[in-house]
Amino acid sequence: ADGNLKKPVVAYAVSFIKCGDHQNNAAGLIDASLVLRHSIHKISSRNPDSGSKYDYKMYAIVHSQAQECTQVLEKSGFEVVIVDPPFDKSEIKGEFLRTHIHKERCCGHDEFIKLQAYKLPQD
Repeated sequence: ADGNLKKPVVAYAVSFIKCGDHQNNAAGLIDASLVLRHSIHKISSRNPDSGSKYDYKMYAIVHSQAQECTQVLEKSGFEVVIVDPPFDKSEIKGEFLRTHIHKERCCGHDEFIKLQAYKLPQD
């Protein structure tokens, strides 16, 4: 009877802001995502040797400017969610942050697409 129960599912998300530029390339980003997926698979209930009671679901949160990266991710089992940043940088109230956000990490305010992880479905 226990075999019919649905296993709890853990969501894992990666984000793609750019598909490739002078700092990184699309192949490297996709390879890293696939290595992560493989590692998660090995420790999940889908691998009987793991002894895990948890299944998994892979998400790729993709900025609309990086849509060309999505095909291989979809074929590899990621559910792709295309998004834009949740706000425009002109909406940032603090003047210092608003005028310097473009220097943050690789992608400035585009990094905030990662917040979309909080909106992933809870099925």
